[in-house]
Amino acid sequence: VLRKELWVGTRADGVWHCDLAGNEWTHWGRDQGLPDDRVVTLAAHATSAFVAVGTSAAGGIARIGADGRVTILEGKGAPSHAPSCLIVLDQRLLVPMGSVIREFDIGKGTWLLSRRPSQRQIDRIFPGASHAWESRCGRELAPYGAGDATAAPYKSAWFTEKGSAGYV
Repeated sequence: VLRKELWVGTRADGVWHCDLAGNEWTHWGRDQGLPDDRVVTLAAHATSAFVAVGTSAAGGIARIGADGRVTILEGKGAPSHAPSCLIVLDQRLLVPMGSVIREFDIGKGTWLLSRRPSQRQIDRIFPGASHAWESRCGRELAPYGAGDATAAPYKSAWFTEKGSAGYV
């Protein structure tokens, strides 16, 4: 729910948007411009949404604008399959793709490629109050963009003398 709006992604019926003030629903699927009706994840941003569609073998990301128009986020650096996670941080869309974080500059409409210095697997990115957090290798929570030395203090919360404390 964002700004009295609700965005819902489905496994086989595209995206639904509800204006909660008027209880008005709008649907987007292949007929409305989405390249696939299978939604993996989505991220709301202002009055639009970024939608990962397809499968882990093929797919990509689309943006549903405030005017309802669907734009496919293509170009150099764009994912070639549907990522399992999307978040918006400031004016960037962050997309973890293994050891690489792909970033989409929302204002410029271009893809950037961020390689991690540690080259570790980044499974998920979570928004926080002041910055984003990343989950590495299905465990370990650390500030997004932190190198191994900066992330080290957080590691003790996930790895104890008796083994792993939990998974994210």
